[in-house]
Amino acid sequence: MSETAIENSRLTVRARVRLETGLLVLIALAFALKLHLVFAMNVNWDEFYFLALMHDYLRGALTNPLQTIHVHLFTWLPWISENEVEQVIAARILFLGLAGLSCGLTYLIGRRFLSHPAALFAVLCYLAFSLSVPPMTRD
Repeated sequence: MSETAIENSRLTVRARVRLETGLLVLIALAFALKLHLVFAMNVNWDEFYFLALMHDYLRGALTNPLQTIHVHLFTWLPWISENEVEQVIAARILFLGLAGLSCGLTYLIGRRFLSHPAALFAVLCYLAFSLSVPPMTRD
């Protein structure tokens, strides 16, 4: 190999390492932001609704057994605290852990078909996506 070919391959390796490092930093930042949101985001009505269903189940007062299978997964929440907001935050932490598991599985699936940077980019896309929609304003 010529000297220029060797130098070009070194540059390619350096660029790839920089790209992978940048993607890992962005993934860490996105995950840190999600962790911050677990504690900073206001508890919404739907979280209280699902928590109320779980408490109804524990009291034996759940009247709608269909579409409430999730209540069985969260019967441990009252052990965390008497405070409902803290129970919601504990459930959010669980979901953040499951999101981390999803990131790992997304990466592993991506590596089966894609390069290392592309698999990392898929994880970044997963973490950067949000269903939150800003409120619409009327003109």
